Amino acid sequence: MADNTTDRKPDFIDAEDPLPGGVEDTWRWAMPYIRLADGKWVCHTRRPLSLAEIYYGLQPSVEAVTKAELEPLVEEDAKYLKYREERVPRSDHRGTW
Repeated sequence: MADNTTDRKPDFIDAEDPLPGGVEDTWRWAMPYIRLADGKWVCHTRRPLSLAEIYYGLQPSVEAVTKAELEPLVEEDAKYLKYREERVPRSDHRGTW
């Protein structure tokens, strides 16, 4: 029987390896763009919101007429910072079903 570790290609990528290209961006919002349908500036979150974030009232996307109006909306908003302070760490609520 062959050893699985020796059969792997040398360029094997493990699921735990970081993504190529450097450090993952920790900013909440992705790159804003202009929506062609109506010409408004739109920006979405980098990752889908969790159910807890949705129930808390956080928005997965914001839109504005101009980029200048959009910039304050995508800054680290007070509601998101308040959510991060109030949320229960995952390790504290697992197994309490």
